[in-house]
Amino acid sequence: MIEKMHSMTVLIPGMTTNSSAAKLEQVLNETPGVVSAIPDLAHKKVTLNFNAGVFDAFDIVDAVRDAGLDVLTEELTMPILGMTCISCVAHVEGALSDIPGVVTVTADLSKETATVTMITDSVKITELQTALSRSGYRALIETTDSHLELDERIQK
Repeated sequence: MIEKMHSMTVLIPGMTTNSSAAKLEQVLNETPGVVSAIPDLAHKKVTLNFNAGVFDAFDIVDAVRDAGLDVLTEELTMPILGMTCISCVAHVEGALSDIPGVVTVTADLSKETATVTMITDSVKITELQTALSRSGYRALIETTDSHLELDERIQK
């Protein structure tokens, strides 16, 4: 089966020299699922082309850290409707973890929430909602200014 190719831009604020860009390109190109990594030193970012079925954002963060750099990430905690048992926790975590750009997911049954750590600007809130909906759950993401700003920033 041929995997669908995806692309993602990852902000790397510490990439300031040609040697750091070259090292980053090397380690990312050795990461499973990555087809190509194209550093942009001037804008301190790297464009990744990858196979979604193999790609793991956690591996990307690890590879960047192995290169002596760091990835900008952000965290979102959202209430989840329909999460009523320990099996639900696994389903919620699995649904959200499958989204390219999601680094970690922790669902908390007692609080009925899920906390998602994702690579900055790589995941839209609507992607999180869709993944949960397809698994039979619903994310209650408030429409406060901070969430709207987060959604707008993630969509850029």
